[in-house]
Amino acid sequence: MKKLRLFGLLVTMMVLAFSITFIACSDSDGETYLPLITSGSAGGRPVELEISTNRTVARTLLTPASGDRYVLRYTDVTPVEVISRGSIQVNGIYITFNPSGGGKSFYASFYGHVVNLTSIPGPGGTTITFTSTGNDHGGSSPGGGVSQWSVPAGLIGEWRASGIGWSEVYTVSATEYLSLSDSGFGTGGYGGTIVNHRADGLGAGYLTILYTRNDGDPTALGKYYVIHYKDLTATNVSISGAGHMDDPEFAYPLGGGKASQAEAEALYTVANGYFGGYSDLVLFVPSEPGPETPEFLRGTWEDDYDEYTIIITETSVTCSMDVGFLYQYFSAAVVNVREGPIAGSGYLTLHFTSNDHGGGAHVGKYGILYWGDYQASGPTVIMAVSATDDEQWGNLSRDTAALAESDFTVTVGADNLFSGHDYVYTFTRQP
Repeated sequence: MKKLRLFGLLVTMMVLAFSITFIACSDSDGETYLPLITSGSAGGRPVELEISTNRTVARTLLTPASGDRYVLRYTDVTPVEVISRGSIQVNGIYITFNPSGGGKSFYASFYGHVVNLTSIPGPGGTTITFTSTGNDHGGSSPGGGVSQWSVPAGLIGEWRASGIGWSEVYTVSATEYLSLSDSGFGTGGYGGTIVNHRADGLGAGYLTILYTRNDGDPTALGKYYVIHYKDLTATNVSISGAGHMDDPEFAYPLGGGKASQAEAEALYTVANGYFGGYSDLVLFVPSEPGPETPEFLRGTWEDDYDEYTIIITETSVTCSMDVGFLYQYFSAAVVNVREGPIAGSGYLTLHFTSNDHGGGAHVGKYGILYWGDYQASGPTVIMAVSATDDEQWGNLSRDTAALAESDFTVTVGADNLFSGHDYVYTFTRQP
């Protein structure tokens, strides 16, 4: 997947294999925003997306906001052929595109300057598949010319890993890098503005950043630092920040960094031994909003053995386990709600956004939560999550929601078997 890196707000739109970038067309006069325009191609045909606004505030680069308008169109015919037009709704990290005339909405999520669009309905109910046309605008360099480097499109996104009691999230855009970690005893991170990218063979390279954040070492701010990545695929990457046990500038809790970019790039290399502790990461692709969970299931539930705590909201499920301390087993977006095999039962299809099992191997995949024996007058319900045994809830997943729904089912009987395992627990609602 390629990405266009253009001036202004970077927005990456992905539909299967499509990446495009917002650019702001602006001048120095007036008080209104001018449109952001993106370009790409679909089946060999050029496509353009325009987002515009009626807002009249002091001009900066247009940031999408609720109420702004969009037009998606082919540009190889005169007049242009409109694919979709309407308005957008922005809610936190999510953008909803609402076609005028009541057409089916499509969705995007964004992190910093990066937006991932998961589907675009085309004419006649089809789904448009895009490929980008390449970086035809370049980027602005400090000297005003065109930069000769860009962050690889396949590296841009949110990358995650997790295990028992810990998690990591790496966010890469065309201009910014951020690494966050949670050890179970506290969170922290570092990041900065990306000032250079250098290739280092197939699927590998270096990012040079100018520190803008280092929670452990405030003295690192304003210094140059280097990150190395390798084994980049469409769904996985391994990333390591520079560090060396014999370099006093990395003695805990120092974060290293050099006063000049050239010095940092010359010293912080694989050959010099500054990269060894790589994090194996999985690309996180947000799910489209699904139907809401049944209202009576929402809340905090604890099982009778005091092992699991499950929190269910309108759109998500989190599961934690008590092993002397409470740590989160997994979190998931709910992408489908179905009736179960008998009255008072049902299934929630889960899209894992974090998962301690398998070093993050299940992140972005799908599992099932089964519930049953709900009584309107009682505070209990039975539940189970797709797994191989009763202490590994969430360690079974499938690549698609359809496969999970087909494979993970309940055989109703005396033991309420789920996926062939007898581990359906009774949960009690907590105050």
